[in-house]
Amino acid sequence: MAAARRVLEKRQLTAETIGLLAIGYAPRTGNGLRERLTREGFADVVQQKSGLIAQRDDGSLVDRFRGRVMIPICRESGPIIAFGGRAMEEGQNPKYLNSPETPIYVKGRTLYGLHLSKSAISRTKHAVMVEGYFDVAQALQAGIPNVVASSGTALTAVQAKLLKRFASKVVLSFDPDAAGKGAAAKTSELLVGEGFQVNVAMLPAGDDPDNFIQKRGGAAYQELLRQSRPYLEYLLDRAASEYDFVKADDRRDFLNRMLEVAARIPDAAGRDQFADRLSHKAQITEEVVRAEIRKSAVQKRTTAPEPERQAPGLSQVKTVERGLIWAFLRDPEGALAALAELEPGDTDGLATRSILEQARSLQEWPPASLPETLIQRLNSGEASLVAEIGRQSHPPAAPADCVRTLKRLRCDRERAAVQRAIDRLQEQGAVDHEAEIVSLLARKRVLLQQIEVLMEAG
Repeated sequence: MAAARRVLEKRQLTAETIGLLAIGYAPRTGNGLRERLTREGFADVVQQKSGLIAQRDDGSLVDRFRGRVMIPICRESGPIIAFGGRAMEEGQNPKYLNSPETPIYVKGRTLYGLHLSKSAISRTKHAVMVEGYFDVAQALQAGIPNVVASSGTALTAVQAKLLKRFASKVVLSFDPDAAGKGAAAKTSELLVGEGFQVNVAMLPAGDDPDNFIQKRGGAAYQELLRQSRPYLEYLLDRAASEYDFVKADDRRDFLNRMLEVAARIPDAAGRDQFADRLSHKAQITEEVVRAEIRKSAVQKRTTAPEPERQAPGLSQVKTVERGLIWAFLRDPEGALAALAELEPGDTDGLATRSILEQARSLQEWPPASLPETLIQRLNSGEASLVAEIGRQSHPPAAPADCVRTLKRLRCDRERAAVQRAIDRLQEQGAVDHEAEIVSLLARKRVLLQQIEVLMEAG
């Protein structure tokens, strides 16, 4: 506790900010949370699946987070779905330890702090994007309520689309080191391609928003944000500094490099504005630049998009899958209760496994919002498939029957695998593998009994 307090006091965070972000700490003991979860009745497999408990090489289970300041990571609607753990002691590695991805947490789909800032972002129609947890904490404390963090990774298209629901403009405030500049460039190009107006706020060398605000105060940081420059101007100036425009080859190389950026600008007016600035920088006539940009934009549109996860056709989807998906759209509460009965392996081999796993991960969501939330988490092909199933006028099958069928099929797959193992050992010599064969036969009997019970229940 004292070590955690020192970390937070060093950053000058107030009790109000700490409470707002629900920052806590994990003690150094290795199994306090593990013991608590076990007492509460959570099975080992669930504890590991949550990302809070890790398995050692010897097979024992321990708390994943030990001796760390704990920072909850929330979905945009509020529920905690993961944690970031900051080391409390000097030399403690890694400095930051994050939850692994789980059925309810995908890093590339989450923006840190959005659950607190989405109202302010919606009101102002713009967001300040920083990199780290404590950058968000300092900005909020400094009276900047519309701040979110990319959590130190390159922004994904899913995150950009999530932010697009609330904002049309983003001011990037990343670290000024090489890594931060690289992340800012990639993030800006992605945001521009998604239709955002993007500005870049330049911090002094060696600073990040966290320590800049600590040293100079919130007012100075707000002024720095006000002085942010449009990304495309920032990019042109930064790239132009690497070329000698007296040389024809440098002008051509610079133009080719910038054409890749121009092709990602979604609207024609934006491309024309960029062409004006580019022609001035490269000392090339505006007509030539505009013609080349139009050509690049057309080539970009005719290039095949990066393939997304292939959605199955309706003919590939079993009745039991359609029954669960139909129920999730028409009777979310009943469908969730049925899905909660599924165990690991029950959805293996299904054409809609990714859809059903996403649906299962929404156990804590309000039933009324479940269909819309599921659709938002799917790619376009999967969303179309779900909508097509939902348009059916009658339920393909009852959710409880679907779950029983999936369990029976899983047991049957296991039984077949056990039988293959028995056959293989018998071929190698039954006498030499007697104990293994006896164990496998016992497992086969259990599976057959389970199959019989599931068939009778159906």
